Amino acid sequence: MKYNRLMRSTDNFCDVLVIGGGPAGTTAANLLAKKGWRVSLFEKGEHPKFHIGESLLPMNLPIFDELGVLDEVAKIGVRKNAASFTSTSVKAKPTRFAFSKALRGSPPHAYQVQRSKLDALLFDNCRKSGVKTHENHTVVSATPDSDGRHTVVVRDVAGNEQHWQCRFLIDASGQDSLLAKQNSWRTTNSRHSAAAVFGHFSDVPVNDGQKSGDIDIYWFEHGWMWFIPLGDNLMSIGVVASPEYLKTRQGSLDEFLAATVKKSFAARKRFRNAVALRSAQAIANYSYSSVRHTGPGYALIGDAHTFIDPVFSSGVYLAMSGASKAVPMVDAWLNNQRIRHRFRAIRYERTMKRAVRAFSWFIYRFTTPQMEYLFQNPRNVLGVERAVISMLAGDVYTKSSVHLRLLVFKAIFFLTGFFMPTTKRQPQE
Repeated sequence: MKYNRLMRSTDNFCDVLVIGGGPAGTTAANLLAKKGWRVSLFEKGEHPKFHIGESLLPMNLPIFDELGVLDEVAKIGVRKNAASFTSTSVKAKPTRFAFSKALRGSPPHAYQVQRSKLDALLFDNCRKSGVKTHENHTVVSATPDSDGRHTVVVRDVAGNEQHWQCRFLIDASGQDSLLAKQNSWRTTNSRHSAAAVFGHFSDVPVNDGQKSGDIDIYWFEHGWMWFIPLGDNLMSIGVVASPEYLKTRQGSLDEFLAATVKKSFAARKRFRNAVALRSAQAIANYSYSSVRHTGPGYALIGDAHTFIDPVFSSGVYLAMSGASKAVPMVDAWLNNQRIRHRFRAIRYERTMKRAVRAFSWFIYRFTTPQMEYLFQNPRNVLGVERAVISMLAGDVYTKSSVHLRLLVFKAIFFLTGFFMPTTKRQPQE
């Protein structure tokens, strides 16, 4: 028996305290509880609740399987076999990247899900795994004590405050990024400034047959937009552009979103009879990271760690995979294996930086003419197209043939730039 289980009698003590009940927090809490640790999970809201970010990646599926919820996710999800991209040209046709063509045998499909249902499912699954869950409880502050322990102040909806102590603190607070803000670790991504406007709509046609669950990405003059089918006549539609473009808005966000969607000829046709089901929402200047990710008795995971542009649907996958990869590090700390913990922490940070870099390289250049051209005219020279599909599927962690072929793609990208002079501002190197 691990010594700490029965050493404390107070109800406000736990081995691991997790801030945030989204995909990152619930994944970490679930897996650590399965290892026998006493875990408390605090969620400031109440499930189910609306959240954007509904398109998952094939590499999410093994994690769902590990958590024991894969069949349940399949029941609430829409099967996603591919991602399609359509350029700004009036005559452009979508280019479809089927996940079944990925290089390394990743799952051939993913799911589109309503995040309200997915997050509630993952949260309920934590309870089944023995996690002590708390909804409508906001973590106000966290103060480090000796030996990596933390004292955490939690406030309920009535304004009552409790003081908790934990041996390890996991910040999965999403864009609230409690530890990063509290300690001034959060930095805006100077290489990528963007804003998003999004909403849910009915009466938007889906694609035919096996393409019915595909995510569609449309370029337009000022950025790009997504169409994500969620089943039951529900479509998530969003626009990502520069904050400067959002400042040109006149009228309501709903009017602005509708007017922007119509700037894409292909998207405009699908949007013709769309009926808004909820008011549009906006997020501005949202790409950021924390300068610190791990330390004595704490770790930042998910969006509390880093948030990047959602163009490749990487958010939920990076959150859940990062949480899973943090578990051995936390386990080592709780077992008083300090040297092993340090090595695990270094490996975690390097692994997450590698994954974020793999997506970010494409994200920083996504709106350039050469990237639009290469995605609209894919060529599987030396397996490059299949490597791009592997990246789209979420295969971004291991050193493999995928990364070697992505290096070839990068070379092709820069060579293409020599033959496509443009007045558009190029991404910073």
